[in-house]
Formats: sequence, structure tokens, C-alpha cells
Amino acid sequence: MSPAPSSAIGRAVLILGLLVLCHAAYSAFEHVSYLKTIDRVDDGLTLDIILEALLAMIVSTVGILLVADPLQDISLENELKQKTRHAFESRPSFRSFGHRGPHFAALLNAASASGAGATRS
Repeated sequence: MSPAPSSAIGRAVLILGLLVLCHAAYSAFEHVSYLKTIDRVDDGLTLDIILEALLAMIVSTVGILLVADPLQDISLENELKQKTRHAFESRPSFRSFGHRGPHFAALLNAASASGAGATRS
């Protein structure tokens, strides 16, 4: 199944935006390296690098919006139709397994007592 044309255009816009963003990052790295070599680190980035990064972020955001699936409705009625009565009554946080402890402790004590006697003889 081939993607829809709008999705293909959206992917192209997204890839273009990400490539421009990578170029802006590389330009910023090169500019900071240059500033370090001439001992002017306090100057900061130039306006063209900042504008390129902002433009790349906007283009990438548009690409993401074009690629994204449509939003789904959030309504309680649709959720309630899918669940059974037992799903609503299920409360895993209220389950208690503490009542099994004494029984297992007695079994472990009996097993260790019989095992200890067998190893001594």
C-alpha cells in the first residue's frame, strides 16, 4: 500500500526541515570553533544561524503535522462501549497476597526441617 500524496509531501518537508536543522547545527559548531580560535567566545552566534535554525524548526513542525495521523475523538461513550462490566470492577491495586504468607512460611519451615535432618545423617 503506497502512502498518500500528502503523506509523501509531508515526509519530504520533514526531511528537508531536519536537513536544514542539521546544517544550522553544523554552522553553529563551526562558528563557535572559529570564535574560539580568535579568542572571541563571548560574541555568540550570528543572526543568520539563528534564523536558519528557527526556520528549520518551523519547516520540521509543518512536516510533522502533514505526516501525523488525524486525531481521534476522545469521548467517554466510545470507551464505555468497548469495556465489559468486569473491566470496571477490576482493581489490581486492592489485591492482597499477605494472607498466603503464614501458609508458605509453615511449608518452608517444614521443608527446611526435613531437609536439614536428611543432610545430617
